[in-house]
Amino acid sequence: MMDFENLRDIENSNQISKIKWLGVPAWDFLRFRISQEDDNSKKGRRKINWKDLRDILKFFTVLAGENKEKHLFLGTNVSRYLNRNGLKDPWCDPIIEFLDHKKCLKFYEGTSDSSISGWPADSVRLISSTVKYFGPQKEAEFTAKQIKALCDEYDIRAPSVSRMASTFLERWAVWVIYCKLFKILQPQSLFVVCSYGKESQIIAAKSLGIPVLELQHGVISERHFGYSFPYSYKKQAFPDFIFTYGPYWRRFVIPPISTERMIDIGFAWGNKKSETQEFNKKVVLFISQWTHGDEILNYASSFSAIASDHKIQVVVRLHPRDKIEEKRRKELENKGILIQEAQSIQPYDAIERAAIVVGVSSTMIFEAISMGKPGFIINSLIDPTYMSDVPRVDTPHHLLSLMQKGSIEDKETASLCCENFFSRCDPNKILETLGFIKNNQMQHE
Repeated sequence: MMDFENLRDIENSNQISKIKWLGVPAWDFLRFRISQEDDNSKKGRRKINWKDLRDILKFFTVLAGENKEKHLFLGTNVSRYLNRNGLKDPWCDPIIEFLDHKKCLKFYEGTSDSSISGWPADSVRLISSTVKYFGPQKEAEFTAKQIKALCDEYDIRAPSVSRMASTFLERWAVWVIYCKLFKILQPQSLFVVCSYGKESQIIAAKSLGIPVLELQHGVISERHFGYSFPYSYKKQAFPDFIFTYGPYWRRFVIPPISTERMIDIGFAWGNKKSETQEFNKKVVLFISQWTHGDEILNYASSFSAIASDHKIQVVVRLHPRDKIEEKRRKELENKGILIQEAQSIQPYDAIERAAIVVGVSSTMIFEAISMGKPGFIINSLIDPTYMSDVPRVDTPHHLLSLMQKGSIEDKETASLCCENFFSRCDPNKILETLGFIKNNQMQHE
């Protein structure tokens, strides 16, 4: 994965910000993607079922009858868990309940499950995949060539010209569609989960004077290309406000908005404490991460090999974007490793059943610590300066030795800074922010 140092020279130059697409620097659409280029090259894209046109029909049907001036929520396909009422969204749902669901419209991307969405955003993907062929092809290719030349000059690995041109056309098509949607719906505000990748929607909203507010969905760190901008380049296709879980997350980043616009509202499901002692002291829960999936699986497999004699159960909870080949899954299961799908069990239930939670950059590590459970970052898989105040574990043998010595239950080590991870949930701050926007005719930064 790319490091920030790779971007220092190109982002400190004034050349990169001069190359425009949709009126903002074209780099806005590529920065996060290029940072993950090594990882994305290994993963296939989600395929769209072209035979199922019901979502498109529903899209237009619901749109035609939808009331205007609602708060529009643009969620993500990473829904945390499944219950008998469908998939629950820990980010949008509590805010929608507070604002009154009748005044809100929830719109998901990456899913065609109509039971959890008023009108699935995959309909937009289907439409945009056709609309892009009517876009400015020559301009997209020219812009891509400019970016590619600069990346080559600064020795930055970038996608091919054709891939970048295709990305620009896809973003153009999504921008066209959302401009039309926003003009029809006239939402009071746009709430987004995971703003990187939604640049077209953000630009469309801002161009129409619609404030954009992001709900924190995961770890925000100084090493996160979606939120931290340590050099002179500042992203323009960025939300106007970010509502964070707590003060801990604000201190790590250099955002392209003023720090006053990063507001702690807490996490509605982040204040839960472990209410039971009915957990297995021999269960280690590994949290997979799509950016480190293979490495975490290898670590868990190595740990399982030396821990099985001690009757320690290894559980690997997959990230929603993780995909494991069936051969690999059976190989792990044959070693006694339990593979847990992200939507199969509530995160807090998974944490409560374990003695320890281990991962790299998942908020579930911090949730575990807040619940009084030991949470550790695998030191060898991340820069040592990343979240440096969070407990670390080195090799699988080191983890096993900690468990054998009993030092894994050291509460002083396991509860560092937990009071700052998740503030007490205060959605009234959202109302205050919306009132500020309305009364002050907020200007986009």
